[in-house]
Amino acid sequence: MGNFVEDLKEGLASTLAFLKDTKGAYEGSNRFAKLRVWILGLLGVDVLLTLLYVAFAGGQVFDVEVWYQKSFPSNLLIVRHNGNRALKDLTLTLDGQYSNWVDRLEPGLKGFELRGDFHDHTGLAPGDQYRPQQIQLKNPDGEMIIPVLDRPES
Repeated sequence: MGNFVEDLKEGLASTLAFLKDTKGAYEGSNRFAKLRVWILGLLGVDVLLTLLYVAFAGGQVFDVEVWYQKSFPSNLLIVRHNGNRALKDLTLTLDGQYSNWVDRLEPGLKGFELRGDFHDHTGLAPGDQYRPQQIQLKNPDGEMIIPVLDRPES
């Protein structure tokens, strides 16, 4: 551990010496050289900000398919999560009315009973004849509204 601290101190001292030399060269140069340094510095900042945006602001993409399936004792909403990571803290809202909160949605297929899993703000479940048209998926990473399809042919 002692070598690491010494190497860190030496690296910081070297960096400070480099910055002092660079500052002296900058102050002694003409205005075109200073302009060139500013342009290169702004280009470097732009590249760095672009890389940070691509790395962090993209968030997690919802790669999800949803379809409706008539079933007994309750109709089902089947969610196929095609991503490679689990979606956490996910709220599913049907037609802006009935919602269900899921702690974690793993990749793969997951079925939700319309009468058992979804409720409106008063706690009532949808009726047997209810057929959702769209679903909103929302978590801290973002939100997406997608249409609810009919059962795909296998």
